[in-house]
Amino acid sequence: MAGTHNPAALDQEPPGNLHDRLFISVKEFAGIAGLDERTIRRAIEAGEIPGFRAGAKYLIPTAFVRSAAAEREHAQAAEPDLDLLAERVADRIFTRFAGLFGGLNRASSSGIPDET
Repeated sequence: MAGTHNPAALDQEPPGNLHDRLFISVKEFAGIAGLDERTIRRAIEAGEIPGFRAGAKYLIPTAFVRSAAAEREHAQAAEPDLDLLAERVADRIFTRFAGLFGGLNRASSSGIPDET
């Protein structure tokens, strides 16, 4: 879908109680998804978002909102935290180098001659 959006916006609690509603307005969905209302309407017209026009309003099924939020949550759980992974790798490399160079320092301070 074109347009800028806030990827964390679907993680936020939707305004009002959507549990007893079958449909949500474009304005409400735009607020939840962090998208412009025109972008949402164009996506509905293109078939990218399920919805329909009821008079002057477009309506989106709340089931879609829930499934989009669930997909987002699942995708976040499947994505590794690259910063955390990089820190762990750096820590392991540093520990190994420290062990290698620390062992050399201990050997030279213990009276064992260097091979230079």
